[in-house]
Amino acid sequence: MGITEQNAADGFLASTQVYLAIIACGYVVQALGLLRREEVEGRLEPVLAGALGRVRWLGAQVLVISTGLVMMVIVSAVVFGATTSLSTGDSGYVATLLKSGLAYLPAELVIAALAVLLYGLIPRLFALAWAVFGVVTFIGLLGSGLQLPDWALNLSPLTHVGKPPVDAVDAIALAWLVLLAAVLASAAFIGFRHRRVPQG
Repeated sequence: MGITEQNAADGFLASTQVYLAIIACGYVVQALGLLRREEVEGRLEPVLAGALGRVRWLGAQVLVISTGLVMMVIVSAVVFGATTSLSTGDSGYVATLLKSGLAYLPAELVIAALAVLLYGLIPRLFALAWAVFGVVTFIGLLGSGLQLPDWALNLSPLTHVGKPPVDAVDAIALAWLVLLAAVLASAAFIGFRHRRVPQG
């Protein structure tokens, strides 16, 4: 897990932060999966038959889910920081762990954007989003302990964040993750605008 005698405290916090990031990724995949359910069960077609456009509908759904993600990240980081501060007597952990939690947000948005892309282009393959989540979870929890090669670890967006608060966050890597999420999301909206609805 990357915890050594020299960084035992921060190493534990960094590993726990990865768990929280994985939970957040699971939330976005599950929440976006409900869009697929709406379509399969026939509730989406009547909605889009009215004045509400496809892009506007999908945009509203993604906005709500993304807002939920941000709130989850902030609340979990603040609670984590507060409990750590209470147990150690160091109030600085609130700000430190809030920054650490927010650092994972671009990677979580990449997972969300990939799920939206699958829904927007090929909804019947949405289960692949759960497969990606499984890979991310495996790498996040066991990758370091199994000493997987760098190329395998780098398959997970979470890896590119680093391990805050043990390691410094790479701002350039975060910027690339944000750009990747934006590209995937844009492709998702284009695909959803032109594909058949409903699609079984």
